[in-house]
Amino acid sequence: MDIAFIWIRFVLCVAIIFIAGSKVARYGDIIATKTRLGGLWIGLVLLAVITSLPELFNGVSAVALVKAPDLTIGDLFGSNAINLLILALLDIVYHNRPLLTAASLRHLLPAGLSMVLVAFATVCILISTKVHDLGIGWTGMYTPVIILLYLFMMRVIFLREQRQNFQPSQDMDVSKYEPMSLRKTYLSFALWQLCLSLEQGYGWHLLARI
Repeated sequence: MDIAFIWIRFVLCVAIIFIAGSKVARYGDIIATKTRLGGLWIGLVLLAVITSLPELFNGVSAVALVKAPDLTIGDLFGSNAINLLILALLDIVYHNRPLLTAASLRHLLPAGLSMVLVAFATVCILISTKVHDLGIGWTGMYTPVIILLYLFMMRVIFLREQRQNFQPSQDMDVSKYEPMSLRKTYLSFALWQLCLSLEQGYGWHLLARI
């Protein structure tokens, strides 16, 4: 009975995540339209940070509390793999045409730079385990490099997006967003993303008990 009750709560949690996720995507689209930053930038920074918060909390807990760094590294690289699986599943759901043909060529830059970051981390793991620990005190010398590379990547993509005139999608009804103020949009976005983050963390907690 206890297992059945856990499954019921898990299904409800998934339903809430689905609702909160759709709301976050909608308000993210409104922010991208009203601020003229574009969907690529909002998705790359704002949505990516929000959806990665549970992974951050899990990673910190695994390293600081459980003392299991392999859990964190596995979670991070596993997340990259599952994101590619999600891309494949979305391609099946998207009936109009192959999904990647609908994507803008502007995604090539963040995709390429992201691969550079992953490749750099992979090389650092190899060097740290086989050659030298690359340590600076209690942290690795590669840590500031990764941070600087990420900031540089965000800066390059932002400047490129600013140089291009953002044009809303032809399928997007911009007029329906006009009555909504940015202040209300930001507040609604923050509330739904908080709900999403909490439910994601609770969902993983329930899944671990099944």
